[in-house]
Amino acid sequence: GKTLEQKREMQNVKDYYKFIKFAEAKIPPEASFTLITRPEYRFSVERASYYLYPRRWLDKQATYLLLFDKMPNQAVLKNYKVIEQYRKGAYILKSKNNDDVF
Repeated sequence: GKTLEQKREMQNVKDYYKFIKFAEAKIPPEASFTLITRPEYRFSVERASYYLYPRRWLDKQATYLLLFDKMPNQAVLKNYKVIEQYRKGAYILKSKNNDDVF
């Protein structure tokens, strides 16, 4: 049989689960985050919230922004800076504000 980790890798697109595990190690448990990905991966948003708990999901003004199969554009870079790259198209960014919004 497969381990829970192996099953989760198989349930997700591409290397999404490995990226989320990478993010889990980089984002403090008390932090907030949001995720931007391709529209066809919309289920990934709910999974990120589950996998990254107790980190809080916020639609706006999250301290951390995860980009999966997306490149940071100028609008994003206005408020966030890239702090980690998992691979091309998979990044963790942190708010330039640096304050977690509750």
